[in-house]
Amino acid sequence: MGWRIFIHSLRQVFGNLEGALRVSAVLTLLQALITLSATQMPVPDSTGPGIGPSVVSTLASLVNAFLGIWLMVGWHRYILLNERPGLVPTMRRDRILGYFGKAMLTVLIAVTPFFVLVVVLNAAGLTFFRMRPNDGNLLSALPTLLIMLPFAVVFTRLATVLPGAALKAGVPLFTGWAATRGHTEAIFIVVFLSMLGSLVLTLVSGYLFEDPLSLLAQLAMVPVNWVETMVSASILTTLYGHYVERRALL
Repeated sequence: MGWRIFIHSLRQVFGNLEGALRVSAVLTLLQALITLSATQMPVPDSTGPGIGPSVVSTLASLVNAFLGIWLMVGWHRYILLNERPGLVPTMRRDRILGYFGKAMLTVLIAVTPFFVLVVVLNAAGLTFFRMRPNDGNLLSALPTLLIMLPFAVVFTRLATVLPGAALKAGVPLFTGWAATRGHTEAIFIVVFLSMLGSLVLTLVSGYLFEDPLSLLAQLAMVPVNWVETMVSASILTTLYGHYVERRALL
């Protein structure tokens, strides 16, 4: 079942590429422009006036987070309600705020135990957490992948509620958790395939570009980030549609 959910999520994006681009293209380009502006701007003289790079980076991250939630809400509504976008998806502030609130609660519930584990292991001298492959070696990232997997599964089960938050108000926080009870194995497979795919994309980009902040590297990461965002959104959409709304997988 996990493999079917993952393939269904890929088809949701690449089998409906025109719709995916209609929902996401403008917002993704805006995110890319903001990121490039923040990372490629010259560093000002620390003794002179101006906004520091840390402030610019923070502001860029906040704006991009808003655009990302707007995109996710638009994609969930496009797939589950067949709500067609214009130049961009309709900005539904109430749904964006509701989505943000439930996403933050989900992160706190699922990720807090992971950070506690990180602190404990680091205190014990086991500092092998790597989010990027070391020197292009995928094996160096596998310990991180294996340790993150159970927490990612918990997060994904909880986050299954998020498409519901994009549709309407008042969806209980643990809707996705309850709906996916007894299906942890399928969620595990979906999460593993998703994380493995993300690591492979990161490995390829690491081989191609030594400096991840270079202009070429930043431009190359735009389609990579788009794929990761859209597939992640589609996985949640598929899980909500199948386990909460009881839709069949095609």
